[in-house]
Amino acid sequence: MTSIAIPDSVTEISSTVFYGCTSLKSIVMPETIRIIHESAFRDCTSLASIDIPNTVTKIRIRAFGGCTSLANIVIPDSVKEMEAGAFGDCTNLENVVIGNSIDKIDRGTFEYCTNLNSVTIGSSVTIIRENAFRGCSGMKDFAITESVTEIEESAFSGCTGLTNICIPASVTKMGERIFYECAALKTVSILGAVSKLDKGLFEDCTSLETITLGAGIKKIEADAFDGCTGLTS
Repeated sequence: MTSIAIPDSVTEISSTVFYGCTSLKSIVMPETIRIIHESAFRDCTSLASIDIPNTVTKIRIRAFGGCTSLANIVIPDSVKEMEAGAFGDCTNLENVVIGNSIDKIDRGTFEYCTNLNSVTIGSSVTIIRENAFRGCSGMKDFAITESVTEIEESAFSGCTGLTNICIPASVTKMGERIFYECAALKTVSILGAVSKLDKGLFEDCTSLETITLGAGIKKIEADAFDGCTGLTS
């Protein structure tokens, strides 16, 4: 099976229904679909593109995980929940647009999307959860919007192509090892309300040269800058 058109009578795509359909190249989903369940398209390694209808409200755990031919994805504003690992290990994914109804980028949502280089996040995102972009080695820039208030552990660890980052004043909480082994990271600005730099926050960021800290910083935890051999100011 290389293509399929889902009939209008379908409102949910069940768990694992297309899991491992490695020959599936295209699928047409009608604007009756509300939920794409866990691992529905997981490891559909030939699936090169998919249009998510603007009727979908939930994308469950690893729904598109391991779809290694996917290059672009647009999450429409209708989607309110996008669960852990939804697009993890999509190694050919380059461009992502996240709609304005998503309030968190869940655990490992784009983990090890190694070609990912453009991400636009919606205006409602408040939390970037742990490992959300871990291992996205092709990503050079990432704009954290001023709606974001919290970034969890290892959210960007192993993003070895990331060169600069600005943490906006809206962010009040940052977890451990967020930028661990971001080897190309050169400049960092942390603005506003963050009061603590947690353990290993910039550990092994060997190219880091300059960091600007906000006036709110009260504590720098152990190993926050361990291995930052290029840090000059």
